Amino acid sequence: MKVVIFVGAIYFVYSELAQAQNSVDWSVVFKSDWSYLILVATVLMPINWGLEAYKWKILVSDVYQAGFLESMRVIFIGVAAGIITPNQLGSFFGRIVSVPRKKKKIALARTVVGSYAQMLVTFAMGAIGGGIILAEGIPLRSEVDKVIGTSIAVCSLGSVGALVFYFIAPKISDKIQKLKYLKSLGTLSSLSSKLLVFVLIASIIRYLVFLIQLHLLLVLFGFDEGITLSIALIGILYGIIAFIPSPGLGKFGIREMWMILIFAPQFMAEMEAFGASVLLMIINLLIPALIGSLLVLGQKTAKDD
Repeated sequence: MKVVIFVGAIYFVYSELAQAQNSVDWSVVFKSDWSYLILVATVLMPINWGLEAYKWKILVSDVYQAGFLESMRVIFIGVAAGIITPNQLGSFFGRIVSVPRKKKKIALARTVVGSYAQMLVTFAMGAIGGGIILAEGIPLRSEVDKVIGTSIAVCSLGSVGALVFYFIAPKISDKIQKLKYLKSLGTLSSLSSKLLVFVLIASIIRYLVFLIQLHLLLVLFGFDEGITLSIALIGILYGIIAFIPSPGLGKFGIREMWMILIFAPQFMAEMEAFGASVLLMIINLLIPALIGSLLVLGQKTAKDD
C-alpha cells in the first residue's frame, strides 16, 4: 500500500505540474511586483495543514497519543493518499496508518468528525458569501446567477442541519452503534461539547487562513476589488464545489471552471483566475502531497496493542 500511495501521488503531482506549466505564463507571474505574495501564501500552507493536524490530534487523543509532528506526518500522508482516490476518501485512511489495528475504526470515526466540522464551515461561508452577493447586487455571469439562489439555500440549510447534527451525533451515538456497521460511532459519545466547539473554532480559523492564501494569490493575478468581495466570491465558489463529486482531492478542472465562471470577466481575466486557482493547488495540495508521498515510505506499520 505504501508503494501504491508513493507511486500514485508522485505521478499525480508530476502530471498536474506538467499541465500547470503549459497553462500559465509563470515567468510573468514571478517577475511581478506582487510576486512576494507567493512566498506569503506558501508560508501559510503549513499553518493551514498544521491546524488540521492539531484538530486530528485532539480528536483521537483518548485512543491514540500522537505528538504534533506525528500528526503533521499523517496529515501529509493523508493528502498523498487523497489525491489518488475519489472524493479524497484516501485521506481518511492515510491518517490512521500509524494507529493500532484495534483502534483504527475509532480513529477513522474521529477523523470524519474533523472533516465534517470543516465542511460545516464551508457551507456556512458559502451562505454568507451568497448573501453578500445578493445584498450588494453584485453582477455575476448568467451561468452563476442561475444557481446562486439554489446554492445559498442549500448552503444555508446544509450549514444549519450540519451544525445541529454535529452536536447531536455524539449524544445519540450509543444508539447508533447498535447497527452492525456503525459500532465505531459509539465512541463519539466521549467527545464533549467543549471539544466539539474547539474543533469547530479551529476549522473556522483554518478556513480564514485558506481564504487569506487565495485572496493573496488573486491580488497577485490582478484582482483589486477588495477583501469583502473576495470573501463573498470565495465563499460561494467553495460552497458550490463542495457538493460536486470529483475523482481526486484537488478537484482539478472543477474548481478552475467555477473559478473562471465566478471571477471572470467581471473582476479579472479568465486566465488570471485560472492561474490563481492553479497556484493555490500547487501550494496547498501538490507540495503537501509530494511531502506525504516521501513520508509514507518511512512510515512504520502500526502494531496491535
